[in-house]
Amino acid sequence: MNTKDLVTITTVALGTATLTVATFLGNIIEAGNDANPLAPTIARPELVADGVKMTLAASAGCELKAGEAPAFDLQTVNTLDKPAEMRVRLTMTAVSPTSPLSRMIAMPVELWHEDRTITLGPNETKTLAFNAATNLPANKAFSVSMLAIDPTAAAEGAGNLVAGTDPKLRPLSLSRLGVVGLSFSTVPKAATPNTQLAQVLPQ
Repeated sequence: MNTKDLVTITTVALGTATLTVATFLGNIIEAGNDANPLAPTIARPELVADGVKMTLAASAGCELKAGEAPAFDLQTVNTLDKPAEMRVRLTMTAVSPTSPLSRMIAMPVELWHEDRTITLGPNETKTLAFNAATNLPANKAFSVSMLAIDPTAAAEGAGNLVAGTDPKLRPLSLSRLGVVGLSFSTVPKAATPNTQLAQVLPQ
């Protein structure tokens, strides 16, 4: 089984798990009464690596709609009493909606990724802005994942890559930990509900 097959299997598994979670969350009913109803709460996805906690959101004023280039804010918090440095990668993938009558599973495609090295002082908080170098296509569902890159694996992998290897196949082999930090859609609301979920990626 080659690297491309592993990436394909992992991506399909992630998409299936996300749809399963969406199904169960959609059926949760909060206890309460008519006078004081309780709204359902969805925790904001977090990635914690080497003592650094990260959360992701669309940048202020950014409209996540078809034809627009998205922008994201990555908030980082050093939870340690000592300096921290790490490398993180944001990856945006897109997938077409699948008809319930179709036997084919739509495969996500990577549209963009960017690496950054984060340096934080003790207990420091810092927000990094990412501007995706692509416009959002219409009628797609998107996931933006945060990946903590293992610098050791990155250094070793750089020397072992086969000539002609697609750079888009590298993130999973170089990451230690990752989560989907943001999900959104350019599919018309009448066609499908807009759900924002997180799913832990395999290490």
